[in-house]
Amino acid sequence: MSNLTTTILLMGLVVLSIRGVAFMFADRIVLPAFFKECLELFLPAILTVLIVSGLSGHHGGNGNVLRFLLSPHVLAALVCIALSLRLKSFFAVVMLSYLSFLAFHFLLPQI
Repeated sequence: MSNLTTTILLMGLVVLSIRGVAFMFADRIVLPAFFKECLELFLPAILTVLIVSGLSGHHGGNGNVLRFLLSPHVLAALVCIALSLRLKSFFAVVMLSYLSFLAFHFLLPQI
């Protein structure tokens, strides 16, 4: 077995053991309501940070706000938000958002 295979298997074993212990004792742990609310908001907050940091990296780094706002990435993200508020199908939102990005990318003039 190679070092890479051994490393992957050991990493999987560590993750499985940590999650297994958490699942075994999950029903016995009582968390305060405030902490539960914070945990519910943690994943959307992390996702928002990742998306915003990814979008802000596509404006060329020169501080041009107009270039940032008219970039295909930001416009497609706005379309995605509008579609997700209107449509109930996750697949439709993903596909239409990606198609809008492609349309903005190829049809908008480069600023």
